[in-house]
Formats: sequence, C-alpha cells, structure tokens
Amino acid sequence: MQTRVSLRAPSGMVRQYSLALNRLVERVPAPERSDERRQDIAICIMVAVTMVEVFVNAYFQALIQHEPFAIHRAWIMRDLQDRRSLSRKLLDWPRAVFGRTIDEADPKVRQFRDVLRLRNDLVPFRREEGRMRLGDQAVRMIDTAAFDCLTVDDAVRAANSAYAAIHWVLGCVSSDQAQVEVAMADWTSTGPSELGSGLV
Repeated sequence: MQTRVSLRAPSGMVRQYSLALNRLVERVPAPERSDERRQDIAICIMVAVTMVEVFVNAYFQALIQHEPFAIHRAWIMRDLQDRRSLSRKLLDWPRAVFGRTIDEADPKVRQFRDVLRLRNDLVPFRREEGRMRLGDQAVRMIDTAAFDCLTVDDAVRAANSAYAAIHWVLGCVSSDQAQVEVAMADWTSTGPSELGSGLV
C-alpha cells in the first residue's frame, strides 16, 4: 500500500485554516441560541487554535532552515517531536529565537489564553459530574457548561485573537508594519481588521 504525499508551501495549510475560519465565523447565525449554532461556534474555536498552532509549527520550521536561525533547529525540532503545547511554544520559541517575550498583561494575550482555555474546556471533557441510571446501566455525565454557554462573540473573539497571535509572531521578525501586513496576507490571506475587531 502506497502512502500518498501532498506537498504545498508552509503557508498553504495556515491559509486553508484561515479561509475555513473566516467562512465559519461569517455563517454562525446571530439570532437564536440553538445547538447547531453552538456547534458552529465550537468548531470556530477549534479551527482558530489549530490555525495558530499550524502557523507556529510551519513558520518556525521554515525559519530554522536559514541563518541566523539555524542554531535553533535541533531543539525546536525536538519540541515538535515531543508535541510541546502551543502555550509553551508561544512562550519559549519567540523568546529564544527573537529575544521577544509575550506581555502577559496585554489584553490580546489574555484573550488568546481565554480562547485556549475555552478550547480545552470543550475538548476533552475531563470532569465527571455524576452518573445517571438508565435501567440497569449507570451512565457517566459530564459538565457541558462551556459548550452550552457559547455565544457568537466567542467565535469572533477566537478568530480575532488567533489572527492577533499570528500577527504578533510575525512582528517579532520585523518592526516594519507594512512587511508584517504583507506576511500576514501571505500566511493567512486575511487579517484581524477584516473581521472587524481592531485587535491588531
């Protein structure tokens, strides 16, 4: 059995997730609080976090192929192999490679952390809240409050904070805002201003 290989530029998958995220955010219905709406919002949150992680992985893998960043190749590849968390990568990699640290007091950083926390609350459901008897079976019940309380604002916030995170990493390389915007368009095909947030 032959394994299929499909190649594309490092930015290609990030762009695919960006296009999907934009489409999902636009179609999340605003009025009623229905299960279908909450399902779409949950998917927006998952895709937003995935887009950032795919970007961080692909961007730094591309970067470490070139001087002066090649000195970081071994440990970044080890972090990837060890499946280091996205939070750790965002803290450690820009600090080591660019000498830039995330400002934990920045509202954009807190917002992305909130999105990560919400994603983690949605999957997997870790806490068992009780059991319910159905005939002779005890059915495990879980806390689904994170899912049940999702709003359209959560979808928009997830998308905007994901774009802000990518924008911040790109800004670590260049202080030239025009260069950052060009790189942002290359990697994501869009930017936070197109979602109407003004976060970046």
